[in-house]
Amino acid sequence: FLLEQIRTKDDRVNKIIDSFSADRNKVKSFFKISYIFKPEEGKYAAELERLEKIIDIYDKIADEKLKMMVDKPKTEMISEAMEPANVICRAAMEKLIINGELGPLSADAKDQYIEKNIHIEGAVTTKTLTVVKDRLLSTFQSMVKINPFKKNEKIFINIPDTSVIDGSFASIMGAFLSSALSEYKGISINMGKENSGKLKNSDGYIAIKDYVLKNL
Repeated sequence: FLLEQIRTKDDRVNKIIDSFSADRNKVKSFFKISYIFKPEEGKYAAELERLEKIIDIYDKIADEKLKMMVDKPKTEMISEAMEPANVICRAAMEKLIINGELGPLSADAKDQYIEKNIHIEGAVTTKTLTVVKDRLLSTFQSMVKINPFKKNEKIFINIPDTSVIDGSFASIMGAFLSSALSEYKGISINMGKENSGKLKNSDGYIAIKDYVLKNL
């Protein structure tokens, strides 16, 4: 009830709050709510002792969770020079958009790409994310002229395991989707098993968590 009353000016923070209020188990894993009542005959000592035991137990659980988070391997940043990923979208039956540029659809691409699905193929790392974001935005802008995405349409952004991501992907791409593409409510990120594992181990995972397909 309390979480449902909280609102900030940052949509990303509001999404996090909403995810807590929608999932009671998530709330329980982060918060402990206990109570103090007035004992009979003013015997507060027993009640305070009970409360202290609860706090001790919860502190031990919290310490274990913190240790697990610290021990969890992080997705490393990649600083080496790599070519930015291509952003590819089959715009219509015979048209293909590559990095915002419209061109013909080859026979091979016809078998490889589903209409209105976006594919990010290549490096999506610390050094390339700025270019990849621009290419993704250009793709949406080009689609407006050909076969526009609807605001609530299911839009799949596919990132296979052959593409390279690093620890910057989750936070930067999550912020980008929540701001530059916030009007498109149906965006989902479909990742390969290996990249999905890297994503979940990165520090900024919470920023992109709600965009990742739940079956991965």
